[in-house]
Amino acid sequence: MDDCLIFLPEENITRQVISQLWDGYLIGEEGTVQDFLGVHIQPDEQGSLYFTQPGLMESIIKDLNLTDCHPKFTPAISVLHPDHDGHARTESWNYRSVIGKLNYLAQMTGPDILMAVHNCARYSTTPTYLYEQAVKCIGRYLATT
Repeated sequence: MDDCLIFLPEENITRQVISQLWDGYLIGEEGTVQDFLGVHIQPDEQGSLYFTQPGLMESIIKDLNLTDCHPKFTPAISVLHPDHDGHARTESWNYRSVIGKLNYLAQMTGPDILMAVHNCARYSTTPTYLYEQAVKCIGRYLATT
């Protein structure tokens, strides 16, 4: 088994279960549910839960060198199309690595960027300047949100 959560009504029962698991298995304790697997879980007054990944968002923004950027209020301007004769990329950040991070973010807590990320991921083999700018647009949107 990999990562899991244990929810029990009383703290002392939780401690007993964890102690029993330690007897038979090599386990570690990562902390509270609020930051399980890098996903910050925040309840509101109405009982709804909000899921965010601030650490991953900061990592993406840093990768894209967008720590101080103009805000964008949408993750994409248009649908991307093949750009076979497009200009070469001008930046040195790893396109595939950023797409991987964006995809994880989109799947876990960011459905608002899912289509834009999927669009950019389609061109991971030979990204051009156009696709690089599209990824940066997603980054600027993340910096705004």
